[in-house]
Amino acid sequence: STEPEGVCSSVGTHWADVLFPMREMYAKGFRFYTGRGQGVPMVAAALDFVVARRVDPAIAITAVVSFEEADRALADPSMKMVMSRAPIASDRTAAQNTPYPPSIRKLSPVWKAEASEAR
Repeated sequence: STEPEGVCSSVGTHWADVLFPMREMYAKGFRFYTGRGQGVPMVAAALDFVVARRVDPAIAITAVVSFEEADRALADPSMKMVMSRAPIASDRTAAQNTPYPPSIRKLSPVWKAEASEAR
């Protein structure tokens, strides 16, 4: 399903050799990448959308479960699950208990204001 001159990325592990249709790939200019995900270059732009409230990442979360429930929840085909646990330090704020990652919360003073209002 990769378009001509496109890149197919595989972030999974291949435990055996994989056969490719090299002639077709050459004719289409198809590139195959295997390794760790290449999301880092896009993180800043994605966070800008979240901070500007142009996108709400919470809508992608289909379940929030405790670590104790994680094994059962992982067996359920969920698009995006977030596992939560009790804070490690006692000085955590309400905002730190949201499903949003710390990298998003610390970028925007809005999260801190909402957390203060929630208390």
